[in-house]
Amino acid sequence: MEEITMSANFGKENCVSLCPLECENRRFDTKLVMVKMTGGEYYENLIRENNALSRDFLVTKLDKQKALESFVSLNIFYDSLSYTQVTETPQMDLIGLMANIGGNLGLFLGVSVFSLCEMVEVLIEIYYIRKETNSILIK
Repeated sequence: MEEITMSANFGKENCVSLCPLECENRRFDTKLVMVKMTGGEYYENLIRENNALSRDFLVTKLDKQKALESFVSLNIFYDSLSYTQVTETPQMDLIGLMANIGGNLGLFLGVSVFSLCEMVEVLIEIYYIRKETNSILIK
């Protein structure tokens, strides 16, 4: 039995060449910056005023250091504010639709009228040919 070991680049080496290209690509570059927060009194008062938060600190003594360690400030910034705008427009408007319908009807009706004229012409030719053959036979 063959043993398969997966390397860190297993997906790139084996799957990327088999996958179709993607239409859209969303890529988020991240940076992690950590700063030690200051102003422990503000967070200590915030915990004391909020009943839901203060219940978590009944077991332990709340001080400025514990308040600072209990809060996380998360700020999300975008490097660039770009977007892709996709607009959809109908390929054919009402006037174009009516023109196409009229053109097709004109084409098919024109062909049928032309065929009708040809049939009338053939009937007239048959009539004249019979008239001539009858006149020849009578003589």
